[in-house]
Amino acid sequence: MLRGDGGKLGPKMAALPTDRMRAFVLALLVQGTRDYTKAYRAAGYTGTAGALCVGASRLAHDKRIQAALHEEGACRFTALLPMALHVVEDILEDETAKAADRIKVAFWIWDRSGLRAPTEPEVPVPLANDTEKLARLKLLAERNGIPLKALLGERLARQVEGEGVDVTPAAVATP
Repeated sequence: MLRGDGGKLGPKMAALPTDRMRAFVLALLVQGTRDYTKAYRAAGYTGTAGALCVGASRLAHDKRIQAALHEEGACRFTALLPMALHVVEDILEDETAKAADRIKVAFWIWDRSGLRAPTEPEVPVPLANDTEKLARLKLLAERNGIPLKALLGERLARQVEGEGVDVTPAAVATP
C-alpha cells in the first residue's frame, strides 16, 4: 500500500478512485509545500509541463482530494501529539524561559482543557437604553429576591443601580 501503516487508509483516502490520487495526497503531505505539479509528477502523472500544471491544479482543488488531505493531515497531526506535549512540558518546566512564554502556554492548556475564564454575555444596546424595561426588570428582581447582577449581568446591573432607576409603581408602566 502507499504508507507504512499496514495498508489502513481512512475512509476519505480509500474512497479516492485511483492509487495515483492517493499518491498525490501523500506526496503533497510529504513535500510540505504547495507545489502541486511536483506532487502530481511524484504520484506518477506524466505529460507536458502545461498539462502537468493544469492537471495538478485540478486535482488539488478536487473536493475528494481536499477531504483526503484533511483526513490524512489529521492523522499525522494526532501522531505529533506526544512530541507536542513534550515541547509544552519543556516550556512550562524551563525556569529560564521567558515568563510571558510560560504564561501563554499555561493559558493555552487551560483553554484547551475547557477551563476558560468566564465571560459576561453581551447585552444588546436597545435594552441598555430602555429605562422602562430596565425598571421593570429591577422591580421583578426585587420582588422575587433575585440579585440584579444574576438577572442582568454585572455591567448592566451596575448601570441600572448607578442611574438609580425608579421602580415605584407609578414609574413602571405595566403592559
